[in-house]
Amino acid sequence: MKTHELEKLLGINKRTLIYYEEEGFIHPLREENNFRNYQQEDIDKVRLIMLLRNMEISIDEIKLIFNGDLSIRQALETKKKYIQKSKERLDNIEKDIKNYLKRYKVNIVFDLDDSNESSYQTLNIINKQFLFNDIVIEFDDVVSISLSMCSSMGENGLIFHILQYYVDLDITTNNDIYSFQIMNNSSITNMLDILKDNNLKLIDELNLYDIYHKYSDPVSLRNYINRNFKSWAKKYNLDNPRDNPLSIRKENLMNPLNEFKNRRK
Repeated sequence: MKTHELEKLLGINKRTLIYYEEEGFIHPLREENNFRNYQQEDIDKVRLIMLLRNMEISIDEIKLIFNGDLSIRQALETKKKYIQKSKERLDNIEKDIKNYLKRYKVNIVFDLDDSNESSYQTLNIINKQFLFNDIVIEFDDVVSISLSMCSSMGENGLIFHILQYYVDLDITTNNDIYSFQIMNNSSITNMLDILKDNNLKLIDELNLYDIYHKYSDPVSLRNYINRNFKSWAKKYNLDNPRDNPLSIRKENLMNPLNEFKNRRK
């Protein structure tokens, strides 16, 4: 079989065929005009090489296989273990990235001495600073603050409550963006006043500043948001709901089981 015929048959290029020949994998005959003529043995070897290369078996490993020093199964088992380790490493990297980028559920606090009896972490706003764990964000370092909303499905045991609405806060600095979901709705108005009084740039497409000041009563505020949130979610691509009820239920069911299994180990 001529070179161009083999190229067409296997979808391979001439340069690669010559490389395989130089590596000693194949030995095409030479005709009087010096054209290569590939025999069936060469074609079968090229097919095998292409299959192995598609599974990312290295050229050095293929040499060992052709020399009888390594079986195909051994090479594939080694590759399988490598892939599994790579997956674990990438999963850990992905987990770290998600953990860094995740939106933290927090209670807003305006005094370092304020007690926080909830299970949520605290975002403290005091002395022209945002304090969160070991992160300190100076007001002067803030480029902008984006305000948005989400809905979330609460749960008590296995019975889901009605949707709750929460304000999202994204603090943008020159170096990073810090994302929070404010869980204590009663502190939103006070927070908004502090941000505005300190001339921080607010990106407020939903006009939350005016809404929270106009509807100061929690019931009227919820009724207003409830009437409008569906259209807001569609227009501004808001999470509605953010938490998947089925995943919440599964997690709450599985966590005690996993803890029991860990204790048994």
